[in-house]
Amino acid sequence: MARVALHDLSKRFGDHTAVDSFSLQIADREFVVLVGPSGCGKTTTLRMIAGFESPDNGSIVIGERDVSRVATKDRNLAMVFQKYALYPHMNVFRNMAFGLKLRKTPKAEVRRRVEQTAEMLGISHLLTRKPADLSGGEQQRVALGRAVARDADVFLFDEPLSNLDAKLRVRMRSEIVKLHRKLQATMVYVTHDQVEAMMMGDRIVVMNEGRIQQVGTPLDVYNSPQNRFVAEFIGSPPMNVLDGQLTNDNDQPAVKIGDWTVPISKARAGRYTELVGKPIALGIRPEDIRLTPPGDGENWLAIESEIQVTQPLGAEWLIELEAHGQSFVARSPASSAPSTPTGSITSHWNLARCHLFDGRTGAAVMGAKEI
Repeated sequence: MARVALHDLSKRFGDHTAVDSFSLQIADREFVVLVGPSGCGKTTTLRMIAGFESPDNGSIVIGERDVSRVATKDRNLAMVFQKYALYPHMNVFRNMAFGLKLRKTPKAEVRRRVEQTAEMLGISHLLTRKPADLSGGEQQRVALGRAVARDADVFLFDEPLSNLDAKLRVRMRSEIVKLHRKLQATMVYVTHDQVEAMMMGDRIVVMNEGRIQQVGTPLDVYNSPQNRFVAEFIGSPPMNVLDGQLTNDNDQPAVKIGDWTVPISKARAGRYTELVGKPIALGIRPEDIRLTPPGDGENWLAIESEIQVTQPLGAEWLIELEAHGQSFVARSPASSAPSTPTGSITSHWNLARCHLFDGRTGAAVMGAKEI
């Protein structure tokens, strides 16, 4: 296995910049997930690591070797594609063995690796079947097996689960995480699904418009988003973000949103003096809004709200509310969900879990526990 170092990578297609000044250090045996909306540059970045695209600027180092201009076949990488890319005329054994045979691996070693990998993935009984005889999940396991059978330095995954149904996708996420633990391999995984990124990665890299927005552990990124884009992209449902203005009346700093205000801690007011009177956005996650009176000692704000839409999801409900002309979503346990789909209710905001973002740049100016 090997570390991967990406230094100032850029890639343009005509007038469009797909990846812009991308730098990232991936440790040996680390599982890193690139996540972002369609067109953000994550797949282009993966393809540059693989050698399918050449960077216009920057360098790619795998282990101690600069591979920026090295052919794909000489980089010792294994890749799992979105559409599996299995050969329909070959059975499972031959599909899994194909890459090994191209590298002139002895026949006995090919058989040993394929059978060992098939047993690890639970597909030994499929070795004589052809792809057309397999389900989507079985085909995905074969694609994984073809990659794993090789003794690669780095494993690359390009949205490998996007063609599976929801139930199978959840199961395969766990299988890939378990596989990483068994192999102790360096893995780079691309997905547009932020839930998938949160569940699978040691670290996640949030991208937008070709640039890195934030890098960190899933919980760091979730709890401390560095800008408004990350706050609204990571989390399901996303963070509620309301536009307002920072005020400081009678030495009490607050965010004025329409005709109501949300106070912030005086102890932190000095940090935001230069933002008074300027646009500011206040963010709060749905799980930090309660529909029953809180019993703990946190700093809570009670807001008279109107129920707009209720979405029962079993153990929890999502409730869309409106107050002072502003819409926001609360996540509620089923036991405390409203008994009617419309009407008035008091929502309770945990001010200690709010975030502030600069209204012009979107950069975070205050995180949870600072308000």
